[in-house]
Amino acid sequence: IACKKHYVLLLGQVLQSLHKFGGYDGGDILFITEPSFVPLYRCLPAQDHFNIHFFLLESCPEVDTDDRNIYATSSRLRVFDWPGIDQYNTLLYLDTDVLVINNVFPFLRAIESGNQLSAMQEDKLCSPYHSGALLAIYLQNKTMGEENFKNEYREVVKVLSDRGCPDVTFNSGIMLIPNSFRMRHVFNSIRCLVGQWAQANLKRPKGMEQPFITYQVHRHRALNISAAVRYTATIPLRNVVTKKQMKVPIPKNAVLIHFPMGGSRGSAHKKKLITWWMQWQNMTLPPLVNLNWNGNACVP
Repeated sequence: IACKKHYVLLLGQVLQSLHKFGGYDGGDILFITEPSFVPLYRCLPAQDHFNIHFFLLESCPEVDTDDRNIYATSSRLRVFDWPGIDQYNTLLYLDTDVLVINNVFPFLRAIESGNQLSAMQEDKLCSPYHSGALLAIYLQNKTMGEENFKNEYREVVKVLSDRGCPDVTFNSGIMLIPNSFRMRHVFNSIRCLVGQWAQANLKRPKGMEQPFITYQVHRHRALNISAAVRYTATIPLRNVVTKKQMKVPIPKNAVLIHFPMGGSRGSAHKKKLITWWMQWQNMTLPPLVNLNWNGNACVP
């Protein structure tokens, strides 16, 4: 988490659910963040049950909003720069709007090779929140007629998938990542693409860093959704919870639930939406108490 400290508000629920349902007590957790945010983490609930590590980045740059957002959301791409990374075989990335509902170890052990990551399928390849957004923005930046644009778009999409636009893509809110040379190469290529995009001064995509991630993962043929399909579920939230949302079927073996969307009214409101879903499912967590670090201890 960088630049946007309100995301820490959601992180308390993640840790509480990981402690209560995840069977991960004593496990290692890495927070990639900036130095000024460290006091916020000290007072998070349930953190005493885990081995907490910090990878501290530079402070958030004083630049325009789009660049700050890209910097903030791309901070996770630097995980392989952390000095302690070599002691782990498998990495599990979680957004802060995720709940753990069962023991995480079956999912952690489900990685099939060092060549591909696993993530929950979502939408189609050419969605405006995925790889297709980059292709469209790039080609629209060139001077060409509509028919030429369509033809070139179809050809460029083939770089990402033999099936083209109908192929499914993935949500990057939950990613099971093998710690391999190939994955390091893929993540480095994502960071390079983000940098090249900024240097070219191209329009930022709606999905922030996610289109860059899905683009390079598809280009390198580094996706295998099978583990994520068995152990994760996605429940897109609207700003008003409906019974239809509440009744989204959850796979029997599900370990993790991701709640994308529903955050346009802020993290505090999204936390309420997730809490309502838990109540519907008869899941309970201890009430969150907002504490602040005064330099010596956590105080109300």
